[in-house]
Amino acid sequence: EHLGLISEAQRDRTLNMLRRCQVPLWSPVMTYELFAEAVANRVKNSMGQKFPLPVGIGEARIVNDVSDEDLKSAFLKWTSLCSVKAGAEDAVELQAAEAL
Repeated sequence: EHLGLISEAQRDRTLNMLRRCQVPLWSPVMTYELFAEAVANRVKNSMGQKFPLPVGIGEARIVNDVSDEDLKSAFLKWTSLCSVKAGAEDAVELQAAEAL
């Protein structure tokens, strides 16, 4: 949604479907530091980002040009949408700011 690849409605429809299927969407283990490390490993081992991102319901595109700021924004958006504990967004924003 942040990159303009899907609409807010498509994002919400996808998240709601995953919730109905009881797919875990949140883990407190996934800190910003772990996320940043996973992205760095992805870039290193895939010869670039090569992120498969949704561009619609049932459609995806491989993207290689996601900025660090967009990655941070996506992580914070995911946290605000999927976190189960109140106030998690503020804690994650602090983690993200400290990691940069």
